Amino acid sequence: KKILRTSYFLSNLQQQMVQGYTSTLSITTNQHLKSKENKKKMQQRNKSTYNLLPFLSEQRNYA
Repeated sequence: KKILRTSYFLSNLQQQMVQGYTSTLSITTNQHLKSKENKKKMQQRNKSTYNLLPFLSEQRNYA
């Protein structure tokens, strides 16, 4: 009887570990995808700022 309970406990533990691992994995994947998107957004933002630079320097010359 004790052996049965132990094996049940172990299988339960294993299930929990697998569930925890998969949820962690999905969370990290989501974070990775989000950071990829944010990187893209930042690059686009930097591009637009970079395109504004000549205009801004012209404005400074007029001031």
